[in-house]
Amino acid sequence: MRPTTFAKIICFLSDEFYIRSPLLAFRIFQNNSVHYFEFSIIDRRANPNNLFYKNRGFLMRSTYLSFVSIFLILLISGCYIVEPDEPFNDVLHPLAVGNWWEYEILRPQWSNPNQGTVRETVTEKLEADINGIVYPVWGWNAEIDSEDFPQYKWLARNGDEGLYLMGGIAETDTFFMNELQYKYPAEVGESWEVPQLSFSRTDYRFYSSDTLSITLIDINRRVETPAGNFSCYVYNFQVSMGDDVAESFDYYLFYSPGIGLVIQEERGSRDQRILSKLLLIDYNIVK
Repeated sequence: MRPTTFAKIICFLSDEFYIRSPLLAFRIFQNNSVHYFEFSIIDRRANPNNLFYKNRGFLMRSTYLSFVSIFLILLISGCYIVEPDEPFNDVLHPLAVGNWWEYEILRPQWSNPNQGTVRETVTEKLEADINGIVYPVWGWNAEIDSEDFPQYKWLARNGDEGLYLMGGIAETDTFFMNELQYKYPAEVGESWEVPQLSFSRTDYRFYSSDTLSITLIDINRRVETPAGNFSCYVYNFQVSMGDDVAESFDYYLFYSPGIGLVIQEERGSRDQRILSKLLLIDYNIVK
């Protein structure tokens, strides 16, 4: 952090900026030509970046200058600019070209539970035109071990309510959607529905099948991985194998805000045995 000036604020008003004092934080950001503000109270007893209150809303044109005036007063009283790329836990899963996450693949029920590693990488930034609205989206993919299988990428973006699933692209197909996948921030017990998107290994096309009901079950689950210790949001959803199959599977996804997915577990719904697991062992977040 460093002291700022009036000229520095005006520079950031057209895009995005933070102002933070020892206890309070403000952010203005723009989405689809609409400015938003975010106000946070920082709980420094635990961690300087932990928030125990957070609120956001529209920054109307009539109140724009009022907020600028408030920010200038705060600066005079000792606030500082925080660059947007400074860790602020503002998104659930950071998306920037060059970000990657490497996971160990574990299958505890197998004789050899360690099944190697996989790396997921954000490779490009694209635009998706959905019903006349153009969204910036990021394409990411995992390593594919088959030369016969076409390369494909999932599309995602961070929006006002969390991480959005935006579809997928491949040499053989393009599929756009705009669905909130993982709500952030959210309250424990909140549930929402999202279409299940898959890529067919037979006709090499994307398709949306069943609807998943996702529930947030924890917002401060402490976990330990080879990549470090993290505090996580934990999301849960269930996948059925079909009406004629009794078995179904529970998925638990552990997201550390500002880092991304650190653990994914697949469990049998009946006995909750872990059938497969992704465990973060290394990652790179572009600053």
